[in-house]
Amino acid sequence: MLRSGGLAVAKGVAHALEQSARCVGARLAVISFRGAGARLEVDSSPGRAVLPRAIAALGGGGGTPLHEALSAVQQLCKQTRWRAPGVFKRLLILTDGRVRNSPASAATLP
Repeated sequence: MLRSGGLAVAKGVAHALEQSARCVGARLAVISFRGAGARLEVDSSPGRAVLPRAIAALGGGGGTPLHEALSAVQQLCKQTRWRAPGVFKRLLILTDGRVRNSPASAATLP
């Protein structure tokens, strides 16, 4: 993602999603995944200004630990604020496709 300029494109997409979410008062979480794992970077309340800084600080490199990223998403969705009946969830994965483990291993998530 770094060599091809894909990280800059991914950040642009993330910024556009953040602006759209802010306009409608939606929550947005950013989970980064690279190297050996995945990490929740920010989980914002509607209208908070932390998202643009978190997106700008995202790094890249080290491959794509897809299984770990999907596991982090699953853990996030188990949190109370994300389980409410009226909370619609959408998952967007931005990757260069250099997956460290088989995409089929994601199917083993509980």
